[in-house]
Amino acid sequence: MNTRIAVLQYLFYLGAGLAAIALFNGTGDAGDSITHYLYARHAPQHPMAFFNHWAKPLFVLLAAPWAQFGFVGIKLFNLVVSILAALLTHLAARRIDLANNWMVPVVYLLTPLQFVLTFSGLTEPLFALLLAAGLLLFVSNRVLVAAMVVSFLPFVRSEGLLVIGVFLVVFAAQKQWKAIAATATGHVVYSVAGALAGKPLLWIFTEIPYASATSPYGSGTLFSFPSKLNMVLGIPILVLFLLGLLVGGYRLVREPRQRAWLVLAMGSFAALFLFHTVAWWLGMFNSMGLKRVMLAVMPAMVLVALMGFNAIVEHKMLSSNAWRSGLKAALVVVMAVFPFTANHSAVHWKRDMNLEPDQVMAHEVAAFLRSKATANQRYFFSYNYLCVPLQVDYLDTAQRVELCDDISYCMRKGDIIVWDDWSAAMCSQVDVKLLEGDERLKVLGAFSSSSKEKAYSIKVFGYE
Repeated sequence: MNTRIAVLQYLFYLGAGLAAIALFNGTGDAGDSITHYLYARHAPQHPMAFFNHWAKPLFVLLAAPWAQFGFVGIKLFNLVVSILAALLTHLAARRIDLANNWMVPVVYLLTPLQFVLTFSGLTEPLFALLLAAGLLLFVSNRVLVAAMVVSFLPFVRSEGLLVIGVFLVVFAAQKQWKAIAATATGHVVYSVAGALAGKPLLWIFTEIPYASATSPYGSGTLFSFPSKLNMVLGIPILVLFLLGLLVGGYRLVREPRQRAWLVLAMGSFAALFLFHTVAWWLGMFNSMGLKRVMLAVMPAMVLVALMGFNAIVEHKMLSSNAWRSGLKAALVVVMAVFPFTANHSAVHWKRDMNLEPDQVMAHEVAAFLRSKATANQRYFFSYNYLCVPLQVDYLDTAQRVELCDDISYCMRKGDIIVWDDWSAAMCSQVDVKLLEGDERLKVLGAFSSSSKEKAYSIKVFGYE
């Protein structure tokens, strides 16, 4: 019966996901989501993109076929990946005999931020899938294979090194020496493959994009990430999760047979949470303080939240099955309804699921640019989303050149320069006054848009 309920949940979510893709045109995130998509989209024409450390080689490899169908394709990819991650987490919960494991798809797939960012080009869902696979394999006593699977996590997100560290602690405690060696599999494979493609042998270490003691994005408070957990999980699931942490801590001490998987689940969450908390507080490792990074360990958080759920509905004070069933139903309803409420940590459908104002403006800019395009047109811009409506190959410098503060040496007549007040101004640090003061450049158009949070502007220059 419980299996049938779970299957219906997955099928319902698949249908709801396909409907969301058809009804909403959003990209989940207007920054990295786009860039990861663009790498996957154009990697077949630029094979070295399959070995780009920032783009994440394994993500590019697996997402590239889907990205050939446009951004809809990458949303379908992450929808399938998210459902599979929930399924493997569900199977892991069954394997360790967690009560009410049929709740896994409810908790996993109805977490507000998880739902929104399923429809994106981000790497967190694939990371979560590999983590779920590693956890399932470990609790199924396939430790060596589990080690091999998690060894590829750093090639989906750099935080994979942290999770591998958690697995290494458990492997060492169990004296699983072969498993410890197997955690190097991903690095060996990509080191050799990259070398064969023309990379330095140690590129997997020397090209890590976050190995920086500073961050151009500034810093935040020590409590930034703790205060954002409700925005990740939503209030009902956050309450269950916090209760689950208490239960898990108690079981770590009192139930030695459960200790290994508890360390893996709670340790994976703690490793990412503490790392990003400190990195954002100190302004290190190019941290932007983004709450979405916690979705990478969704399988771990779901297992913890399920322990919290069980602590309530399986309490010995509830001696009546009718009371238990009623309480379970009530909690499920609250979790299912919450994403549709007006709470600030729920899903804001119009804002979260549709294109952002600057992206809508980008389509206007693209239409304007196409009206002025010439043969072999070349563009200079940093605003990556513009590649989508303009249908420009992000990686082809014959079509698009990254905007920088000294482009004069490489400009030629007919070039178009597009400046925006975020990617160009903040990320590339190009002052619009520099362009306005260049006598060779003529302002061709100016565009603006706004939301409740901020205003956006774009200026188009032509080199005549």
